[in-house]
Amino acid sequence: MKISVGIIILIALVASVAILLNGKKDEASTPLSVNQSFEFEQDEFDFGTVKQSGGIITHDFEFTYTGADTVTVTGIPTSCGCTSATINTPTLTTGSKGIVTVAFDPNLHAEPLGRFYKTVTLLTDPQIPNTPELKIWASIDLDLGEDAYKEGSHVGEVLLNTENLAPEKSYRTISAATLKEALEDKHFFMVDVHVPEQQHIDGTDAVIAYDKIADNLSELPEDKDETIALYCRSGSMSQQAAQALTDLGYTNVIHVEGGIQAFNQL
Repeated sequence: MKISVGIIILIALVASVAILLNGKKDEASTPLSVNQSFEFEQDEFDFGTVKQSGGIITHDFEFTYTGADTVTVTGIPTSCGCTSATINTPTLTTGSKGIVTVAFDPNLHAEPLGRFYKTVTLLTDPQIPNTPELKIWASIDLDLGEDAYKEGSHVGEVLLNTENLAPEKSYRTISAATLKEALEDKHFFMVDVHVPEQQHIDGTDAVIAYDKIADNLSELPEDKDETIALYCRSGSMSQQAAQALTDLGYTNVIHVEGGIQAFNQL
């Protein structure tokens, strides 16, 4: 009888330890609290009619971070190259106040007629459930004239910087149709990165294998801020090359979605 009682006690102790360990395991694997949010005083702003001659304008979006966990704003992608954004305090704890400053350049908008809006998205680490998004509205008064607008902005390059099909990426993604229109007023560097070598799009400046591009930087512009458009046959290799250049500090890298196959269908 004593042996039976001892065995029962031993089993109970083992079960208790197992429950305790499982509890700690669950606690360790629990994701960060979803109680993370940004309270903006306003999430939209209308600039009204902006004069072309006025140049860049800005607006400050003030917010309070009310989340339970510390987060860091890792990027603020926008829906257009005419719009950019910065944050004054990237690392946020509960109760932190901050400002997202959104800048709009009327001379970098490819279609200046009519009223339009642009979006600004905050990316955080850790990622929060509902990604904060801001919106600005504007219309442009071409007070210097449409010819001056086209001459001053290089429409082709503007088109490359106003479309972004994948804003979550560190490089810009454009359609083949946008590339074709941009080539009519080319002010950028274009590279075919396909392997094996293929027929090239007219206007190609260099041919560099996608997996060798990091070893052939001498063939690229010295200025890492210059616009570089990459394409391949269908788009897979150019994505890898675009990421490689971005990791090396190139700030205006563009991947052409669909590659030369999509381009030739236009």
